[in-house]
Parts: sequence; C-alpha cells; structure tokens
Amino acid sequence: QSKTKDTATNYANATPTDNFFLTTKTKAAGKFQIVLEVKEGTVNELYKGTVDISKGDAFSLKSVTSKLLVRTLVEVK
Repeated sequence: QSKTKDTATNYANATPTDNFFLTTKTKAAGKFQIVLEVKEGTVNELYKGTVDISKGDAFSLKSVTSKLLVRTLVEVK
C-alpha cells in the first residue's frame, strides 16, 4: 500500500555479471511487491513479483522480456 522513498542503489555500477545474492531488509509483512532493476550497459530491465508470506518463503520475479536474467528468486526469511 506504500512505496519506499529510498531510491539508493545497492550496486554503484552495472549489475554483477555472474550469480549474485542481494541481502536487504524490509518491514513489509503479509502481501507485498518486490521490484528489482537490472542494468547492463544502457539497458535497464525491471523484474517484479508479489510476495505473500502466508504462501511460503520463496518467490520468483518476472520481467516482460527477461532479456538480462535467466531467472530470479527471492527468499524471505
């Protein structure tokens, strides 16, 4: 129901070119959306997914084109 005002990047440069883990924190609970922006050169792509804590702890993020990442997985601890 709200969107964070924090727009700071987790990586200062382009997204890592190999498998990577991004550890972050949230106060969100219940059902919420995660948005991951991936950058390679001049191409930016958004990956989105809905997290519903009542349905488990692993969720996938999807993009309309999925050009930059083969798959994304979010684990909520």
